[in-house]
Amino acid sequence: MRLRLGILIALLPVAVIRAERVSPLSEEQFEAIWGASDGLMATIVRQLESHSGRRYPVIPSETGNWGQAHPAGVIVFDVSASALDEAIVAGLLAHEWGHLVLGHPQRVLAAGQDPSLGLRIRAFEREADAYAARFLATWNYDVEPLAQFLESSPPAQMASTFGHPSHDTGSERAALVRTVFAEAQALASTQQPTTVATPAASAADDAVCPTCQGTQRLVERVPCPVCGGLGRVVCQWCLGGGVQATPGGLAPCESCGGQGYLVCQRCGGEGWITSSRPCPDCALRKH
Repeated sequence: MRLRLGILIALLPVAVIRAERVSPLSEEQFEAIWGASDGLMATIVRQLESHSGRRYPVIPSETGNWGQAHPAGVIVFDVSASALDEAIVAGLLAHEWGHLVLGHPQRVLAAGQDPSLGLRIRAFEREADAYAARFLATWNYDVEPLAQFLESSPPAQMASTFGHPSHDTGSERAALVRTVFAEAQALASTQQPTTVATPAASAADDAVCPTCQGTQRLVERVPCPVCGGLGRVVCQWCLGGGVQATPGGLAPCESCGGQGYLVCQRCGGEGWITSSRPCPDCALRKH
């Protein structure tokens, strides 16, 4: 049965407010997309969990918004949105997932009525779009469906916070996801999995595993779980606004120098870390 959550209010602006509502799903479509363990939503959620090392509940609802990330670590995703192209659904869900990974809802709450909040939220939305683009590149989705979807988003229907638009225009967002997607693909192409020196496969094996060359492990470059592949994190002092209140008015943040972000200490600003894991092909060969 579909879950309706009328009492949940978004604390971050939604990714996109639709101009036209997608036709409601039939019960059979809903079960196939949301209920099946191999359905679209379950598949994308598993990819996001693997990509981020985080786990967040994704709740289907009929809110009229594409998706909402909540401070409690819950994503409310519109049922009708799940009927869109697979790459668009993946991008929209990854956008909301990125908000949680990067701690945006909590920072919005902490900011209270700070007049610079509108500018911070706009920066948060750009970071979430970049996170989604890197996710699409990592999991071999096509970025064009999402980019074209963003381009078609009517600017007049985007939310405004404290006098500032919460999002860039659709064309600006599309340009950002295309650029970040291309950068992520280019970086991935130069970071092929390498092998590590572990005991070689036993002579009893029929053949040396071609994936790991018998080492039974792979060393790969993966997106940093702390910054989500951005290479930077939002400044905790100014919460991404780049300014702080002083007796004489607003001034550049002393912690980040007015940039609104700091270099991620986990990955040293590269956006990627080295990760070692068991070779999946060797695991299959044992069974």
